[in-house]
Amino acid sequence: MSNGSDWAFRYRVFLGVAFLTPCVVVAVFSKPLFTEGSWADVVTEFFGWAVFLLGAGCRLWATLYIGGRKKQVLVTEGPYSICRNPLYVGSFLIGMSAGFFLQSIVFMAGFFLVVVAYATAVVPREESRLREIFGEEYARFCQSVPRFWPHPRGFHTAPTIELNLKNLSSELKSSAIWIGLPVLAKVFNMLRCQPWWPHFF
Repeated sequence: MSNGSDWAFRYRVFLGVAFLTPCVVVAVFSKPLFTEGSWADVVTEFFGWAVFLLGAGCRLWATLYIGGRKKQVLVTEGPYSICRNPLYVGSFLIGMSAGFFLQSIVFMAGFFLVVVAYATAVVPREESRLREIFGEEYARFCQSVPRFWPHPRGFHTAPTIELNLKNLSSELKSSAIWIGLPVLAKVFNMLRCQPWWPHFF
C-alpha cells in the first residue's frame, strides 16, 4: 500500500472531522428545517433522541467487550456475535442523531459521504489488518457474522466477561467524545431558533 493511503488511513478521524467541519458551520448559521415546537420539529427531535440512545448504547455495549483489547484478542461474543463492527455502527447512529438535532440537509449529506467513505475504504482496510493478525479464525468470523447489519439470531456470550479497568477507561473516554457531539448539536439548534442568532446561509 502506498505511503499516501497509509497516511490517509492513519489520520482517518482527522480527515473525517475536517470534511464535516464546513458542513457543521453551514448548519449552525442557517435556519432549522422546521419551526420550533411544530409537529415536524417534535417528531424530528424524537427520532434524534431515539437514534442517539441506540447508538450510545451500542457503543457502550461494544466497549464493555472490546475494552482496550483491540488487535490483541479476537472478540466474537456479545455485540460482536451479531455484528463485526458494533463500535462503528454506534458511531454512525450517534452521528445521524446529530443530523436530526441540527435539522440540516447539508450536514446529513456530508455525514452520509463520510459514512460511505468509512464503509467502503476504512472498515475493509481494518478488517484486512485483523485478517493478517488472526488468520483463519478471523476469516471464519467474517463468514458467520455480518459486517454492519446486526443478525440477532447469532447472538451468544459467556456468563461473565473480563474487564481491564485501565483500558476500559480509555475506551469510555473516546466514547464520551462521540456521545457529547449530539448534545452539542442540540444546544446549537436551540440557539438557531433564537431571533438574535445570525443566519448567513
